[in-house]
Amino acid sequence: YYGLSAAHGAAHLARATLEGCAFAMHDVQRRLDALGVELRSLLLLGGGARSALWAQMRADVSGLPVEVPAVTDTSPLGAAVLAAVAAGVQPDLPSAAARVAGAVRTVEPDARHRDAYAAAYRRYRALFEALRPMYAEA
Repeated sequence: YYGLSAAHGAAHLARATLEGCAFAMHDVQRRLDALGVELRSLLLLGGGARSALWAQMRADVSGLPVEVPAVTDTSPLGAAVLAAVAAGVQPDLPSAAARVAGAVRTVEPDARHRDAYAAAYRRYRALFEALRPMYAEA
C-alpha cells in the first residue's frame, strides 16, 4: 500500500489489493509478450474468478478479454477428469475435459478505464523499481 492517508478506509485497501494483483498479472503478461507468446484472452479460475469487479479490473488492466467459466472451482473438476481417465471411463484427457466443459462468460475491457489503469500501473512499476534495492536486504 502506498500513499495512504487517514481518508482511506477498508474499501480502499481492498481495491488496492485487487489492483496490485491485477498489476502483478500484467507483469506476467508483459514478460510473455517479450518472449513472443501471443495472448488473445485470459482465463480466470478459482475463487477470485467469481468476482465480477475483479474480472473487469483484470480485463481493463490487461486490455484483453477475460473468460470466466460457469464452474470456477476447477481443482475438484480436474481431479475428477484425471480419475475418469485413470479408471478407463474416458479414453484420454481431451475427451474427458470436453465432457465437463461448460459455458464461459466473457468480460471485455472497458476502454474508459484504460488510461487510469495505465497511469496506475506506471506508478506501481516505479514504486517496484524504487524498492528493488531493499529486496536483497530481506
